[in-house]
Amino acid sequence: TDAVVAATGGERIKVNVRGPLWEGRTAYYGKLDGERVVMEMAAASGLPFVPEEQRDPRKTTSYGTGEMIRDALDKGFRDISIAIGGSATNDGGIGCIRALGARFLDGNEEELLGCGEDLIRIKKIDLSGLDPRVKDCRFTVMCDVTNPLCGERGATYTFGKQKGGTPDILKELEAGMCNYRDILKQQFGVDMDTVSGAGAAGGLGAALMVFLGGTL
Repeated sequence: TDAVVAATGGERIKVNVRGPLWEGRTAYYGKLDGERVVMEMAAASGLPFVPEEQRDPRKTTSYGTGEMIRDALDKGFRDISIAIGGSATNDGGIGCIRALGARFLDGNEEELLGCGEDLIRIKKIDLSGLDPRVKDCRFTVMCDVTNPLCGERGATYTFGKQKGGTPDILKELEAGMCNYRDILKQQFGVDMDTVSGAGAAGGLGAALMVFLGGTL
């Protein structure tokens, strides 16, 4: 991001966000001009922010990435490019989208926090509170992998181990990701197992496409 900003004569924007373990963190993204910004999800939700002994993809969240997007919306930007490599997360992007006003509900209609272990508990997705400004935005998602959401090549089994996932943890998270995939099918009529790149950044690719209309 810094290289792109420097090359275009843009500037860095500072924002306070929640990190992968819900800790307070300072992130930066790049302003290109009055309409366009470029950001990296790893600036808010990156794997290096989680000490090795604390790595557990059931607990990490992409919430801070959503806060970074919200800050850009607040500042009037409507063309947002976001690179989605290097994540600490395996939450399907639900943390990110929750930060933008969506609600992921369990069987008791209680709102889930937005981390990996919540995926198995999702029964319904409520978009009534999703920030209406996202409809006026262009989201370009930069991704260098082609993994689907679930399965042997999916988010969990391809990238979960490096994020601290043991075989038992990965099995639990894959079950959750499959539940999330099924809810997306039921409510929105999309099958993220057939979409190249949906599994990038712990499933954030899928969320940005389904909920924000992002182009991969």
